[in-house]
Amino acid sequence: MTFVITAIVASTALSVYGQQSAAKSEQESMNRRAEEEKMAAQGRALERQQELGKVLARNNMQLAQDGSSGEGTPASIALQSSKNIGSSEQTFNLTSRLRQAQFRREGKLARSGANINSLGSIFKAGGAIAGNIEETKRAKLAADRTS
Repeated sequence: MTFVITAIVASTALSVYGQQSAAKSEQESMNRRAEEEKMAAQGRALERQQELGKVLARNNMQLAQDGSSGEGTPASIALQSSKNIGSSEQTFNLTSRLRQAQFRREGKLARSGANINSLGSIFKAGGAIAGNIEETKRAKLAADRTS
């Protein structure tokens, strides 16, 4: 009986350890993906800023060549362009932060799922141990009756 209980406990411990290790790895992987997304978003933002700087420089050069003084319609167009650029940047930043948060949530979810599965394994082992103890008691009682 002791051997069976020891085997059940050892098997359960290994199972729980494996589930926890896998979940920890998954969570770390998701956190790495979130950091990679953050770096990629920073790179994309830098590329967009460089491109927008080039566009604004071309627009300013065109306005200077046309002899505009920076007042009136060209200035209002430039202002509206700047507002649009700001809005676009906010949208890109929000999207990036949402992706990062999603990766982190997926990692936490994997960890939580493993915790629940581990508890299930422990309860299952507890039931098996209780059943084994009950079966041993019945066998001993039956042996006592026949003697």
